[in-house]
Parts: sequence; structure tokens; C-alpha cells
Amino acid sequence: RDLFIGSEGTLGVITAATLELYPQPGTVSTALATLEWLDEAVGFLELARSRLGAALTGFEVMNRFSLELVRRHFPQLQQPLPGAAWTVLLEQSSSDGAEEAAQRFEDLLAAAFEKGLIADAAVAASFE
Repeated sequence: RDLFIGSEGTLGVITAATLELYPQPGTVSTALATLEWLDEAVGFLELARSRLGAALTGFEVMNRFSLELVRRHFPQLQQPLPGAAWTVLLEQSSSDGAEEAAQRFEDLLAAAFEKGLIADAAVAASFE
């Protein structure tokens, strides 16, 4: 209660703040995966949380209509996967070694394929 001083919360001054910092991740892995049904995305999220834990830093679900708008207005962008009812953007940020993190990420995608949660996937790669 002593951190914010002001008049009924409309105008005020913050008198103290706490900042929690985390080290920058050593590796970031990103993939797109296609699904037929939205409830498969929920199962995929549960699997990703159980396999990656705190390393799971992104999970976004996009429908076909949204990605078709992107394809229509930005035809110059590469489309790594054919259109599907649902597409998931998955991101893992890890402070582990690159090979270990990549293996964990690939194991997750393989398990999702085996369980029938995803139909196709493309892992992003950067060649420098």
C-alpha cells in the first residue's frame, strides 16, 4: 500500500518498484505446426508444457482465415506449410546447450505427431 501515493488512484507517483531479471536464453527454437481441430491445439499445449516446462515461451494459435489474409496481402513471404484449419506457432527458449535444446524440441514434435495432435510441422532454421 505504500508503493503508490496519489489521490484515489487517478493521479499518483510510484515510490518503489521491483524488477526480476532473467538471463538471455542461449537458444531459441521456433516451429509452425498444422492441426485439423482446435481441441488438438489444447492437447498440443498440454504436451508442450509437460515436455518443455518453463522453456515454453510462445504458443500462438492461428486460424485459416488469418493466415489467408497474410498470404493475400504479403505474397512475397514464404509459406513453409500448406494451409490448414489451424496453425500453431511454437517457441522454446532455453539456456541449455543448442544440441540438447534442439533434441528436446524435436522430441516434442515427434510425440505430437505420434499422438495425432499435429498433421505437419516446419522448424525454423537460420543459416549464418
